[in-house]
Amino acid sequence: MKRIGFVIPYFGKWPLWFPAFLASCKTNPTIDWLFFTDCDIPNPKPDNVHFYPSSLQEIRDLANEKIGIEVNLQSPRKLCDLKPTYGSLFEDYLKNYDFWGFCDIDVIWGDIRAFITDDMLDQFDLVSSTKKNISGHFTILRNNAFHRSLYQSHNIYKELFKQ
Repeated sequence: MKRIGFVIPYFGKWPLWFPAFLASCKTNPTIDWLFFTDCDIPNPKPDNVHFYPSSLQEIRDLANEKIGIEVNLQSPRKLCDLKPTYGSLFEDYLKNYDFWGFCDIDVIWGDIRAFITDDMLDQFDLVSSTKKNISGHFTILRNNAFHRSLYQSHNIYKELFKQ
């Protein structure tokens, strides 16, 4: 089965519905969620949800290093702009995954594998919840050098990340 890892940097305080999000992750045991966070690590937690203590400053430093420009990451809200870079930023954590992705935590997951099958993943390099576009609440990409650097295909990325 193809391995999928969702990357989620999250800073501040877990939202009220976070236990429901975790419960829905648990019902998808063949998919992993990788959190980089300064929040308390829930106990108990699903086996397929991994937490890496981190700070916004550490993510900013990582982005500056991997992207090669000074990224303006003064607020966690700016992380939304950086989602397409997560394959590159967190490459070391994603080595064992066939696909990497990003999503939001205000989603309660159903049976993801009922829709995202290995047959589908064999046919497509990028799967999103919107047609002809990536979507912040659900996008997965094949884990290869091309898709980890796909954000660079738009010349505006440097200016966007500096804003």
